[in-house]
Amino acid sequence: MKMVKFAALTLIAIIIALALSYEKIITGILLPQYIDWAHEIERKGLDIGVPLNKKELLLASNIGIEHPENVRIVYVNEVPFPYENFALKAFGEAVGLVGEVNILLTN
Repeated sequence: MKMVKFAALTLIAIIIALALSYEKIITGILLPQYIDWAHEIERKGLDIGVPLNKKELLLASNIGIEHPENVRIVYVNEVPFPYENFALKAFGEAVGLVGEVNILLTN
């Protein structure tokens, strides 16, 4: 019985420690992984993307894009999402980086 109580107290202590250090987990582990994932998606987009045509370059310049020559258009069936890593997927959804987009249109 003492062993069960000790194991339960140890588990509770670990959960409390993790809860108190969630910021360190996010900034030290999840955020760097998410940034690496985003850089990889960007690299793939630059590799397969289509440069803007003259009309699009002019439009991009007019709306304030500083280097429109670096913009690429990538046609996809779905927006990239870190499906393969549950922690990154959950993190991205929690902070609004990926997931369902809800747009509220008002007059």
